[in-house]
Amino acid sequence: MDQKRVQTERELRQAHQLLEAIFDHTHLMVAYLDPQFIFVRVNRAYAEADEREPHFFPGKNHFELYPNPENEALFRQVVETGQAHFSFAKPFEYAEHPERGVSYWDWSLAPVKDTGGDVVGLLLTLLNVTERVRAEEALRESEERYRTLFEQANDAIFVNRLDDKIIDVNRRACEMLGYTRKELLTMYVPDLQAPELRGPRGSAIKRELEQHGGTPFETTDIRRDGTRVPVEVSTSRLTSREGEHVLSIVRDITERKRVEQTLWQYTKRLRILRQVDRAILAAQSPQEIARAALRRVRELTPCLGSGVTLLDLEAREVILLAADVGESLVVSGDLRLPMDAFGEERDQAIALFQRGEAYVVEDLATLRSAPPVVQSLAAAGLGAVLNVPLIFQEELIGFFSVGAERGAALSQEHFEIAQEVADQLTVALRQARLHEQVQRHAEELEARVRERTAELRNVVNLMAGREVRMAELKEVIRQLRAQLKEAGLEPIADDPLLGP
Repeated sequence: MDQKRVQTERELRQAHQLLEAIFDHTHLMVAYLDPQFIFVRVNRAYAEADEREPHFFPGKNHFELYPNPENEALFRQVVETGQAHFSFAKPFEYAEHPERGVSYWDWSLAPVKDTGGDVVGLLLTLLNVTERVRAEEALRESEERYRTLFEQANDAIFVNRLDDKIIDVNRRACEMLGYTRKELLTMYVPDLQAPELRGPRGSAIKRELEQHGGTPFETTDIRRDGTRVPVEVSTSRLTSREGEHVLSIVRDITERKRVEQTLWQYTKRLRILRQVDRAILAAQSPQEIARAALRRVRELTPCLGSGVTLLDLEAREVILLAADVGESLVVSGDLRLPMDAFGEERDQAIALFQRGEAYVVEDLATLRSAPPVVQSLAAAGLGAVLNVPLIFQEELIGFFSVGAERGAALSQEHFEIAQEVADQLTVALRQARLHEQVQRHAEELEARVRERTAELRNVVNLMAGREVRMAELKEVIRQLRAQLKEAGLEPIADDPLLGP
């Protein structure tokens, strides 16, 4: 019996030592209170949390130190019901240390009962979870910021698994491709790719990472309606609690491509216009200038034909220098037509030209009267013609024409290019005309010089003949005077031709 009692006491001591060790060394804050909430004992962790020693607390009321009506009510409920209470991340503010701010606690209050089931004490355990709560709040705020940025980004954003399954998209992705978010989350990356770029499911994302890494690359996606959209894609690996994913940022570069194409076309236009400029500067006659320009017009803009026409308003003539309408009709050289051959449309066109405005014939077939050459243009497939005036220093010298199959095919580009070519032609043709005038004037002067030279030569010849005859006459007179003297006769006076 004594041995059993000794064994029991030993076990009780061991249990007590174990509890003491746990009580003193656990990171949990532990306090034991009586049913009136008077501290009986606290462990060192509890005391240090309040910057006090453990012996400070015994005999003091919990709610005198830490007044809190809500918590006091909970304590009373545990005493009255005998049921433990648990709170998680409950906010608390020290009345004596407001500078500490709000802290958060996981705590439990367990009743200690006697053998009769009455509550004889309360075991309070607390764990300061302020850092965890603030970390969770920071994470939540970060996730909210991420979601805000994610949804408000101007680029489409996709979160994909390595097997190409789409697991998240933002608003812009739905707008760009025309799908709802629900639809996209059922799809795989290859489902959105252009057919010629599409690979088997499970390989697209891996291939992009292998080929491009984090470097942006261009590709083509397909919208829900089947239209193609050029995009620039940046991919990067993303590690989260759910595992490894790939973040794809997709930018619609349709506008950038349009600008690049426009810039390329404009650069090409400038290059060809420079070639046209050099070609027409090297040409000599108006006909050569017109042909040099027409050779390049098709490279500048899609058209069925073009032509250069001069106007002689005094002679009431239209002079077609050159016209190119594909292989079906090429006119080269001066083709002169009376203005009256163009009917009533003539006056309307000239009035527009003199104001510096273009004249557009929407349908050649509707012209009430047209000369055979215009009828030939219509027969060759030319339906509409844009005519831009050639004006030099307010003088209308002609017009440049660009033809299309129909009026609707004449775009703003046709107007711009026609005007640029017309400006070059105007200067070149005016210079050629001035050159012809100077050359013609030089030829006239040369002819007049030749005529005057011939006239002077005749005068000189006549003067030379006269001098010969005077010399002969003087010699005859001398001989007669000599004969008179030999005959004993003296001349009455000196001869004025011979002198004294």
